[in-house]
Amino acid sequence: LRRAWVVQGAVEERLRLLERYGWSSLKGYWKERHKQSWVTYESVLEQVGRSRRKYREFILDGMKRGYDTPWESVQGQVVLGGQKFVDRVKEGVEGRISPREQPGVRQIQARAPGVVLRAVAKYYGVDEKRLTGKRTGLRDERGVALELMYRHGGMRQAEIGWFFGGLDYTAVSRERTRLRDKAKRDDKLRRALAEIETQMS
Repeated sequence: LRRAWVVQGAVEERLRLLERYGWSSLKGYWKERHKQSWVTYESVLEQVGRSRRKYREFILDGMKRGYDTPWESVQGQVVLGGQKFVDRVKEGVEGRISPREQPGVRQIQARAPGVVLRAVAKYYGVDEKRLTGKRTGLRDERGVALELMYRHGGMRQAEIGWFFGGLDYTAVSRERTRLRDKAKRDDKLRRALAEIETQMS
């Protein structure tokens, strides 16, 4: 469902995407003839009175209105709790485990994407929405945001792409490479990266 929610378009379009996804068990919940022998449907359907129709309505309602899940708040794949608790965990691992040795540590120590975006927008004096929108005319500024989001946001390139208006992860990779290459020749750009990183720290 989370993947479908990212895709722009009508609910029915997102629904068709879910139904076509090869590893989804969704159709078996909606129609008995699509049941897979290895899926235990009853435990979920019991939550809606064993009604496939009610389950379909529940899914559609979630797609229309959105939904909250505690797993969205997990940091570093292992930490779930309030900000004070997360801060204590960060203090506990700092300096003890290298982020290169344990990717989860990088995520725990990461800054929220919004923090990175605000820092870049403030440095350049532009609106945050201009950096994440399409055809902004701010290619270098947007490239700086992509690069720093990757370095400090604890996000994969596909996740960064979603954050920046649905960019494909290959486009994120290309822009980051272009920016790093340009920064080797451009003192102003290299200084911007360094100063924004310093401000965030």
